Amino acid sequence: MDGFNLYNGIHDAFQHRYLWLDLVKLLENLRPANDLVTVKYFTSTLLDEPDAQGRQAEYIGALEAKYPGRIEVVMGRYQRKKMVCKVCGVQWTSYEEKETDVNIAVEIVSDALAGKAQSLYVISADSDLTPAIKLIQRHQPTVFAMAFFPPRRKSDELLKLMPSSIVIGRQKLRDAQLPEIVTTDSRAFARPAKWRPALFEDAGPIDLASLGASIPKPGAHVRDHQGSR
Repeated sequence: MDGFNLYNGIHDAFQHRYLWLDLVKLLENLRPANDLVTVKYFTSTLLDEPDAQGRQAEYIGALEAKYPGRIEVVMGRYQRKKMVCKVCGVQWTSYEEKETDVNIAVEIVSDALAGKAQSLYVISADSDLTPAIKLIQRHQPTVFAMAFFPPRRKSDELLKLMPSSIVIGRQKLRDAQLPEIVTTDSRAFARPAKWRPALFEDAGPIDLASLGASIPKPGAHVRDHQGSR
């Protein structure tokens, strides 16, 4: 799972409504006939936004607390980049996520070639993963590969390689929310106040076809990441 790709897709379509997402339950609901081996969640620690960083840490903590040993969090990194307007000279700091697409590609190829699973599901619309999928299909053709695109995200390149791929709809997100509080013997992890459903009106089912016109091109690194809204 590409954490920021998934986050931004959910946020663009539904704001903060479904961000407290149970990743294991989501996969089990999407593929109920499969025996889920593991979920690998790829993300990066946020920079210069302490409130957003706290929400991110609370979410990851809740996932690891509920599913010890079943969820593996793989961290990339965020880096600052000084930007200067060539016209007016105004300076600002931009942020770019690094290593995540490479980390995903390395892990899925490694797992496929090692025979760790019979099926591989990628939750991302990042076309940079195309070479990794091609390599798997060439060297391990018996491995079934499929993408679940986040809301308002789609990759034509990945869809050509994996024709069974689909966009995750509202109902699947709604049915796969973590409990309000996830507890362990030592502490509790609570849904951040900004993500509580009481703040929103649930508008019911959405026509996914209506989202097609607003699907952006995948692979862009954007500032509106996991905590900025």
